[in-house]
Amino acid sequence: MSIIILLILSEDDVFNKTIHQTKLKNITWYTERQLTEISLGGLLILVIIRTIKYNMLKMRDKYLHTNCLAALANMSSQFRDLHPYISQRLVSLFETMAKKYQKLHRKLQNGKEIKLDETTIQINDSTELEQDVNVLEEVLRMVLEIINSCLTSQLTNNPNLIYTLLYNRQVFEAFRDNVVFQDIIYNIDIVIKYFSDLLNTKSNHQEVDASQVLQVIQQGGRQWPRDKLAYCDSFTANKTCSVAIRTVHSARIPIEKFGQSKNAFRLSASVHPVNQIWASQATCMNPGSSQESESGQASQEGFFLNPK
Repeated sequence: MSIIILLILSEDDVFNKTIHQTKLKNITWYTERQLTEISLGGLLILVIIRTIKYNMLKMRDKYLHTNCLAALANMSSQFRDLHPYISQRLVSLFETMAKKYQKLHRKLQNGKEIKLDETTIQINDSTELEQDVNVLEEVLRMVLEIINSCLTSQLTNNPNLIYTLLYNRQVFEAFRDNVVFQDIIYNIDIVIKYFSDLLNTKSNHQEVDASQVLQVIQQGGRQWPRDKLAYCDSFTANKTCSVAIRTVHSARIPIEKFGQSKNAFRLSASVHPVNQIWASQATCMNPGSSQESESGQASQEGFFLNPK
């Protein structure tokens, strides 16, 4: 029920702005990392992401994932001054699901064979695999849309998110040629290329450290051409969400996006196939990988440090 309340609140732009203006200090109950100062909105993002990952490992509720992602999508256009840790967790969420998607996609391409008593039996599970891949495609698109919406609306106010995207840019490379994600990846690539060029120019003249990278990003953000993501603006404003969301409540009322002017999810009567097989997809995080690297990747260029 609490996630439904959050979804309703997240439809309000005033709420979405206010939570990022409200600053909290010394969050002692959040034990994954010491948080000395963070916005209420940032803390809410962390809790939602943590809920998603916990659900993947333990609860495996097939509706909770999309409910949580819907709340993030509603709030994404108002993300401001995201903490480096929040930015890293958001990109890490995409990376975790992307790895599972790529694994299932390869499995679907290659087929599955089991050798039994010297006889090779072809397992005809392509239908289930296709369903799993389709579910992951929907979820990955939602995460990309969340990042895209934030960049489109609040690029200059989120240098830490840009830093994290630059540091983890190889995560998105595998999806450039995938027709399902090309439109959104293209927009993220524009941002990455723009700031990468600025940093390469800067590093050619002198060595730069993490603080100088952020300075370059902040300066570049102030000079960012507003029409640079014109396609992204149009996409964000006119897209219709492909994911319908059911609540965990016994009534299980679906929630889906309504309206053309903002990312909002409201109660409706339609049902989307994305919810049909969440249970099988919920294992997309390997239980053995729960202690995934906070840095997530090896260092890239010399001027990048772990954004942790």
